[in-house]
Amino acid sequence: MARWMVSKGASNIVLISRSGSATGKVKELIDEMAVLGANILVRRCDVANSASVDNLIHNELVGLPPVRGVVH
Repeated sequence: MARWMVSKGASNIVLISRSGSATGKVKELIDEMAVLGANILVRRCDVANSASVDNLIHNELVGLPPVRGVVH
């Protein structure tokens, strides 16, 4: 999905997962998309936990461009 979004012009993407890990295939994706001018960040968030989602929205996304789309 991130590759498709970048191909459609997205330049800032936040990937979330319960672990927030940016290793292995995720790191390869980040590096691949950076060559194309995309900035991909990985943040920890458990979408089943409202406090975790609240923290993501109010703390982890501060200073980033406005959210223009969500894929779950």
